[in-house]
Amino acid sequence: MPINFQDWRKVPKTCKDDVFAYVQRKYDISDGRKKWVFQDLNNKWRSWKYVNRKLYFKYNEKAKQQIRPNAPRLDLDQWKEAVQQWTSLEWKRSSETNRKNKSQQKWFHCAGTRSVADIHDEECVKGHLELDRTDLFIKRHTRKDGNPTNEAARHVIEKLKPLKSAQPPSDDCTPHHVAARNDTYTQVLGPDRPGRVSGVGTGPTPTSMWGNESKDALRIENRLLMQRMEELETTMSEKFAKMESMISGS
Repeated sequence: MPINFQDWRKVPKTCKDDVFAYVQRKYDISDGRKKWVFQDLNNKWRSWKYVNRKLYFKYNEKAKQQIRPNAPRLDLDQWKEAVQQWTSLEWKRSSETNRKNKSQQKWFHCAGTRSVADIHDEECVKGHLELDRTDLFIKRHTRKDGNPTNEAARHVIEKLKPLKSAQPPSDDCTPHHVAARNDTYTQVLGPDRPGRVSGVGTGPTPTSMWGNESKDALRIENRLLMQRMEELETTMSEKFAKMESMISGS
């Protein structure tokens, strides 16, 4: 099934469902992993466009002057659509904004193409079973010679290490010990953004890892109200029974 050469998030839902159905027929993927598959496809799709743009796109030429590259994996219609997008004023303004934001990034990791989950699994195989996102940050921003990737990363690591060493052992038996609310990572790098748990890779969200606090609070409040109502009903029943006994006795 052909897919337009555009951001995955802009692909119609029907096309996404068709893609997921194809992937599900080829691989054994449950519905619970559907969101993660879409996110991963979006990241790979954007990476694929970036690679082709860096290799074949001429920034100083207009759309009609762009030559279709001799690449077997590159579809002609998709290439034409991508060129139209890359030469538009809207895309150029967005690209310039993203470039300025990227220049403000303070630290860079040296993990290459390995994801956070890959690094975590590799360290678990080596016997490091209690890695959290603080350990993963230090691992991803420390070179093989033991030096941080840059001064900004060094500054962060120097803050993380003493806090990590002073942190008491956790007795939490939940499967999400890799991250916790107000842990060492958030104390140094700030709170997690809404809808995303920083430092653990693609997929996990605050709700999926820790549940919905607002719903939990409402559930507890409702349970307390129900208990209070049952206590009031019991008290009122006792009072009515006492009054009836007094009236019948008189």
